[in-house]
Amino acid sequence: MIEPYGTIIKSMLHEFRELELVIEQDTDYKITLTNSYYSLTIATEKNYQPSVLACFRDTTNHEFEVGLSERILANQKFKADIKELEEIKEEYQLDARGGDEHARTIGIYIYAKVAIRQIFNFISEFSQKMLIENGPFRAEYQSREQLLMNELGL
Repeated sequence: MIEPYGTIIKSMLHEFRELELVIEQDTDYKITLTNSYYSLTIATEKNYQPSVLACFRDTTNHEFEVGLSERILANQKFKADIKELEEIKEEYQLDARGGDEHARTIGIYIYAKVAIRQIFNFISEFSQKMLIENGPFRAEYQSREQLLMNELGL
């Protein structure tokens, strides 16, 4: 995966191994870690940095976007995580064009490291709840996903 994302994820591999996750696929813009129960794909966008997206997929190919999943299972933590990332963006002016390129590079690294750590912490704590096929999480996820699709006109 492109830098700094690849380096950050690889520096955390020992932690991902605690969840029995190993690298299955590593391309320029995404990395997929898998175990016997689920896979976790962490991706970034090609044309916008910093950007970290994550999807959790069970063995039946049901896919769950990690941000929406965190809103459902840990809403207060989700809000705190978003606030932390927004503060990093603001401090390093990551949404502004121009400016100090060295500071921007440092900011992207910090943002990516924090975002990937947040994803790891969430998956560590909530992956078992996400795997329950007829559990309350899945019903709520499907409902919210449908609402979002309706809002987008899809």
